[in-house]
Amino acid sequence: MIGNQSYMKVGGKWSKMPGNAQAIPKLRDSFTEEGLKTLSDVKFEGDDSVDGKPALLYSYKNVTPVGSYPFTAKIWIGKDTGVPMKLYVEYSNGQLKNMTVNYDAEAPVTIEAPIN
Repeated sequence: MIGNQSYMKVGGKWSKMPGNAQAIPKLRDSFTEEGLKTLSDVKFEGDDSVDGKPALLYSYKNVTPVGSYPFTAKIWIGKDTGVPMKLYVEYSNGQLKNMTVNYDAEAPVTIEAPIN
């Protein structure tokens, strides 16, 4: 996503996605003061690691802001940085059953539209 444009790579080819990327919920929206009110069953699961780096593992339940799909999640937070390292989500209904997001907060980033 760049601004309000989103792109997807499928089969080695980039496509501009229709619609407005602003409508896609962002992880950080779940952790605003308002978003935190919808979390339930928040638990500290203990120390863990992601790719050999120390992490703190938490689990929680929530509902998607768009479509109201209930889900359970586990999030790994860098023990030294406080930055998300990994997120695993399981949805109890809908077409998407589970999703894993691996975050890379160390690699240099250049943001350019893959196509015009």
